[in-house]
Amino acid sequence: MSKDDQTRLIKEKTSEIEEVQKKLEDSKENLYDILELDITCEDGFGKYKFKDT
Repeated sequence: MSKDDQTRLIKEKTSEIEEVQKKLEDSKENLYDILELDITCEDGFGKYKFKDT
């Protein structure tokens, strides 16, 4: 692999990581917003369903 190919690959992977980091940061901020707004869901949140026992 040439130096140019290595550089291109590293830049592409770095860009992919930055995109994922941005999505994670956005998700984290959304969760903080939910906490601040005290939003509740009777059927559970996300994939976790809470049942009354």
